[in-house]
Amino acid sequence: MKHSMLAVRIAAVARGAVLLLAATLLAGCGSETQSQTGQPSGSYSSGSSVKHHLDAGMKARNSGNKQAAIASYTQAVTSDPACKKAYLARGQLYNELGQPKAAFNDFWKAIELDPSDSYAYDERAKIYRSFGKEAKAQKDEQTAIAIRSGDLNKLRERISKHRDKKR
Repeated sequence: MKHSMLAVRIAAVARGAVLLLAATLLAGCGSETQSQTGQPSGSYSSGSSVKHHLDAGMKARNSGNKQAAIASYTQAVTSDPACKKAYLARGQLYNELGQPKAAFNDFWKAIELDPSDSYAYDERAKIYRSFGKEAKAQKDEQTAIAIRSGDLNKLRERISKHRDKKR
């Protein structure tokens, strides 16, 4: 009984973490953020444009028009070259359309923008494997697992703190 309640709590916290991550990704494109040099990356004026292109890409994808979706995501990265969400979405589409080199480049760029994105490593590993580069695929998979286990450790810490508060 205790284990099933713990599993339910872990699942609820994980869902919350995923929602927070999704909101963070959406907010990150086209917003005023500081780069490593301290200079703003993106701008307030391009933010609405990037959001518009992301929304258009999602709408086109949902209606089955993958080429229009790719065009919208391309416009998003043109407006904000640091928009990881657009690279990930476009990479997925390129992969679905049988264009692994283009997909690979987008997943590579997403990793360059956010080296802690386990999904991008997983997707790049699949492409490495399709290219016959098993060692590189395994390395990316191991990196993705390490990233997720770090997240799991944070989740365990939060649950432990929560339990301690109830005692």
